[in-house]
Amino acid sequence: AFCSGHANVEPVPCPAGGYCPAGSAAPVRCPAGSFSNATGQASEDACLPCSVGHACSALPGGALRSLPSPCEPGSYANASGAVACDRCPSGHFCEAGAIEPSPCQQGSFLPYGGMDSRDDCILCPLGHVANETGSESC
Repeated sequence: AFCSGHANVEPVPCPAGGYCPAGSAAPVRCPAGSFSNATGQASEDACLPCSVGHACSALPGGALRSLPSPCEPGSYANASGAVACDRCPSGHFCEAGAIEPSPCQQGSFLPYGGMDSRDDCILCPLGHVANETGSESC
């Protein structure tokens, strides 16, 4: 709980997305790369690392983060505690919430990064071959 600064006022329960050390005048937001989905937390220990496939960046205006954000299509996060998702590399695609980039199949390629669908993979033209998955060219 925190005291909102008004005299003779009951403490307000600490909202989700932050924690309220004893005697604090306002909630403290969880550090970037973490979130808190529970109310009434009293220490930073209550902040959870952002899960894989998600990012927990600092929100504008000091807003509190109560839920992690899934990675946008075309990006991925393969470690917990990510502040931002990584751009999907060429030869691969990444659907929303991706943990790892998915490679284009043999016989196809993708010269661009940041793509989000298997449909973005391009079939090799006749006479050209992509022998490995995740090819950038044929």
